Amino acid sequence: MKHIIFLVLIISSFISHGQVCTSDHAHAIKSKTNPLFQTNRDEINKAIEKAISDNTKELRGDTIIIPIVFHIFHNGDPLGTQENVTDELLFAQLQQLNDDYNRLNGDASRTPDAFAGVAVDTNIEFCLATIDPNGGATDGINRININNIPSIDESECWTIDYIDENFVRPVIWDRDFYLNVFSILSIDNEVNGTCDFFASLGFAQFPGGSADTDAVVISFFTMGSELMPNPVIPAFIGRTLTHEVGHWLNLDHPWGSGAGSCTMDDGIADTPNQESIAFGCGSFPMFDNCSSSGDGIMFSNFMQSFDDECMNMFSQGQSERMRTTIEVARPSLLTSICDLRTLSIAAFRGLQAKPEEDDILIEWIIDDVDEQSTVYIEHSTDLNTFSDLYEMIYGPDDNINNYTYTHRNPSSGIHYYRLRFQDIQNVISYSDIVSSQIIKDDNILINNPVVDILNISLPASISITSYDIISTDGRLINKGQNIESQHSIDVSAYQKGVYILRLNTGQGSILRQWIKL
Repeated sequence: MKHIIFLVLIISSFISHGQVCTSDHAHAIKSKTNPLFQTNRDEINKAIEKAISDNTKELRGDTIIIPIVFHIFHNGDPLGTQENVTDELLFAQLQQLNDDYNRLNGDASRTPDAFAGVAVDTNIEFCLATIDPNGGATDGINRININNIPSIDESECWTIDYIDENFVRPVIWDRDFYLNVFSILSIDNEVNGTCDFFASLGFAQFPGGSADTDAVVISFFTMGSELMPNPVIPAFIGRTLTHEVGHWLNLDHPWGSGAGSCTMDDGIADTPNQESIAFGCGSFPMFDNCSSSGDGIMFSNFMQSFDDECMNMFSQGQSERMRTTIEVARPSLLTSICDLRTLSIAAFRGLQAKPEEDDILIEWIIDDVDEQSTVYIEHSTDLNTFSDLYEMIYGPDDNINNYTYTHRNPSSGIHYYRLRFQDIQNVISYSDIVSSQIIKDDNILINNPVVDILNISLPASISITSYDIISTDGRLINKGQNIESQHSIDVSAYQKGVYILRLNTGQGSILRQWIKL
């Protein structure tokens, strides 16, 4: 009950204090318990910087779509009461997240002219997950009553460690395929033996940390949107999640990981140097000791700590960093399966591709058009060369809006699809690209459990370009290339435990879990 009592006390405080983010604090805590975290992050950042400087970024130029699952923790309150937020509020929050990342937010016009030139659509979108980790259907919303979890006590101090241990680890879905968002009542901090209740609005784990805590955690009263502010604290319109997802995609605060030093920043050229955190609402120009002239600090940036209504943009450099982070550190998200979505041209909606046994089912919706048009399904296995797979004539008198096509028995690997829309004047438009993966790996065999030698047996139809052995906390243990149909790996020196064998085909990966005895 302590959290409920304190909730009443903190509402007026948070209204005027903007984003109280503890991602840097969380990183410091997690790096102590996992010394490889900082090492991994340093290596990731080096790879990102190299990719950007070598101009090898943007391995795919279409919109990156990331499946999201909301884990909603509540204490038995009825739906729509306190922390058991409604589906409608979650949908509004998801829409705000997409609007902010695609510069469709209603307050984008408030970006000062000095910064508008670098304010961009990141081409990153988010959808509710439709398939859970067990392959079952899901609506992307996972509601959990803490009364059914004996380890969770409302009278405890819900520090970052406590949240990771009792909320995140037992529930998290595979971070390689989902953005996990945990909505909870409170994020606390313990100082000198005293609990600082509601010390934070949210935190996220930067890339490179343990897989079982790789998530975004936010306080429930920050959920909302411009059109549907949070019913508990209307000053929150969803920017906490926008901010924390930025950290999950490897963005720092503009003042970097420290404060009070103009030599520490976020490593992004088009976000001005900033001395330290600032709250409230900025007005142009806003100066500090690091940006004391010119345009001042970029107070309108989503990675600031200003009030929700005062942040409205990501920069070109931030977009570049996030997209390259996905390609370098979270590449499996590039082929994750997403929900129906609106595509880039008005005539198409809901293009998706999903495996059905040995086939791939392609579905789309065509809205009413005024003239006869031709629709082509284009197919590729490498994102470089597309070829026509199917052709359909669509007329204004057609009464059908929902269409399907089955790609029969495609090869193992990742398959990419897009629609080409050609009207009677031969004007051509393209949809964004969707993907689906087919893995016909029933004949891939490994011995399990393993004592000394891991034996792999492959059918001749599958060519493996490389393999990785990964621990359950995401560490790379071993790797190799070009394995034969019969291959053995000496694992006698490995510690006992569970490992993952990842076989890379060049068009996708095949995962096998095994136990070392």
